[in-house]
Amino acid sequence: MRLCADGGANRLYDVLKTPEQRKQHLPDEIIGDLDSLRSEVKEYYLSVGVKVTRVRDQDSTDFMKCVFLVEKSQRSLDLVVLSGLGGRFDQTMATINMLYYIKNKLQCQTVLVSDENITILLDQGTHTIQCSDLEAGPTCGLIPVGAPATITTEGLQWNLENRLSVFGGMVSSSNAIVRPTVTVHTDAPIVWTVEIKNPEI
Repeated sequence: MRLCADGGANRLYDVLKTPEQRKQHLPDEIIGDLDSLRSEVKEYYLSVGVKVTRVRDQDSTDFMKCVFLVEKSQRSLDLVVLSGLGGRFDQTMATINMLYYIKNKLQCQTVLVSDENITILLDQGTHTIQCSDLEAGPTCGLIPVGAPATITTEGLQWNLENRLSVFGGMVSSSNAIVRPTVTVHTDAPIVWTVEIKNPEI
């Protein structure tokens, strides 16, 4: 299931330079309030059979509209979200908020991929993260969005040992991966983010 959130279709159209490339990477649907979708992009995708859906609801972001569509489909899917971070801070925080919504409502894994970072939500418990030296790191962070978390880690330059992490207190940003495998134990959901070493991959 491949969805474009409104103006995300512009980016997909622009990055694919030839008609052949565009036809190889067609979305199943473009959804949003369509305030950002360029007319020529809309006309192209309609001409090749892509469904374009306008949802006027202004209480949800275009990314939220995509998530609601996945939820409505009742399909068991993990989500990869391209270009979900960066740009305006309020939109970035709304995207992070959706990680928590997806965890609670869809119970699947969501990966946010931007030009600089890969970001996921680590739920309460113990997690083993494989960090390819060709793709991720070394810089990483563990962010307690929404609630304090007590965290223990292995495989980082500055490991945490039952350390309370909370906004207004200690937050582990600008940490670094020093082993191929990182282990994180947390008693509450936290955001794990790691830089992409080679954005061309």
